[in-house]
Amino acid sequence: MPDHNHCSGVHSIAINPSRTLIAIGAGEPTEYIQVYRLPTFDPHAVLTGHMDMVFSVAWIDDHTLISGSRDTSVKMWRVAPSDSITSSSPTPFHPIISTLPTLSGTPISIIPPVLSRQSHRSKVRDLQFNPHANRSAAAATLSTDGTVKIWDVSTLTVADSIPLFHTNETVCLALDAAAGTYAVGSQCHISFVDPRVAAVVASVDSVDEGWGVRSLSIDNGVMTVGGGLGRLSFFDVRAQRYIGWEHQDADKRNFGNPLNHGTPAKDGSPIQYLAVGAGWLQHDQVYMNHFQGLEVRNAVYTLSYDRTGTRLFAAGGPLQLNLRGCYAGLW
Repeated sequence: MPDHNHCSGVHSIAINPSRTLIAIGAGEPTEYIQVYRLPTFDPHAVLTGHMDMVFSVAWIDDHTLISGSRDTSVKMWRVAPSDSITSSSPTPFHPIISTLPTLSGTPISIIPPVLSRQSHRSKVRDLQFNPHANRSAAAATLSTDGTVKIWDVSTLTVADSIPLFHTNETVCLALDAAAGTYAVGSQCHISFVDPRVAAVVASVDSVDEGWGVRSLSIDNGVMTVGGGLGRLSFFDVRAQRYIGWEHQDADKRNFGNPLNHGTPAKDGSPIQYLAVGAGWLQHDQVYMNHFQGLEVRNAVYTLSYDRTGTRLFAAGGPLQLNLRGCYAGLW
């Protein structure tokens, strides 16, 4: 069994287009990608080849996956029911994974990457695949080296490299499928990248007072922002401004959390955001020695809307190193 005291957590999850396979990056052990069959969650495959945490995974089609890791590499994998790699492969295996039994009795495939590239100079924090774009420029990766790279997914080669102006804590990347552009979250800003001109075309301040943008989601012209200070804000991409509302209107909604005002916008109108709840926090020795009596807020590390676009799932945990906790909410 994994040692939960040393588990690094799950950093990325992706479901293939037919919703028959789910890929999970990181967890235990950290350098493997685990693939399960849906809806049963039976183990299907282990993708081995990364040397450090896998921060991001995305399906190109039902059986092709790309991934980005803290080891600075981007890799491509082919996952099919017939794939089976035995322990005689030169790729080293984690001993738990190589002997892990399954309830169904079907052996788990151990699969190495079909392509691997090391084009970034630092860790790859996020990646996105645009199914509507030409395959010669259909994927984007974000790295802490201060660049967004656009990829030809047919050969896994870099088509363009776009330098960012705001490079501190670049940890999340979102696709605006309708516009064909990307948004990058950093410590104090959100930058908009257009791969057609290979440039940053706009940027906006975040509302988390330097605690960092930790998650982004764009749909129907509205960008939802999850911050390190435990705030959810909403940005009108077309109008290039945050969406606000009056207190009396917000009080009538069943948000389950109070509405708070942020820093005033440049035009004088207030920026408004929603604050996530307290969640659960382990009061261990680290907390007692360094954080007792202080307010610890939950960073919003992931955002996802349902298919109707009317319900938002937000989850995360404490931003401070070595604190253990979690938060999940449905809005």
